[in-house]
Amino acid sequence: MGIVPFHLGLRRPGQLRWIDRLGLTTSDVVTCPALGNVPRSALGAWLSYREYFARLGELEATCDLPRPDVLFELDKNEELVRVNGYSIVYRQPGRRRSPSRFHATRVEQGQFVAVRNDLFGSLGQRDYPRIFRWPEDE
Repeated sequence: MGIVPFHLGLRRPGQLRWIDRLGLTTSDVVTCPALGNVPRSALGAWLSYREYFARLGELEATCDLPRPDVLFELDKNEELVRVNGYSIVYRQPGRRRSPSRFHATRVEQGQFVAVRNDLFGSLGQRDYPRIFRWPEDE
């Protein structure tokens, strides 16, 4: 799930609902009858944002899967969430050297946080997106 959702949950117990699109930490996607045909593997369900947004009305009606207020995601989906009504408020681009001998020498670390456009104004007047850049590896 990640460190940001974990700490938000500590600050707001019982006030937040997490929906894991891959079905690893929540069961919303894997128990939804409308998504019975979504491919699954040991890495989770393969419900793409493209399919999620295309079927959102059906998912809300049959599975109680609402349009998320906030998205935490890898940067490969940034443009897709933008065109579906979200604003990027935090971006962390970059690749890092992997300490593992089992992974590629450089590992993608890019991720972002996006807020639904109808909620974006409540964040106040700030320069968005905030950007964190990893220091260059030696």
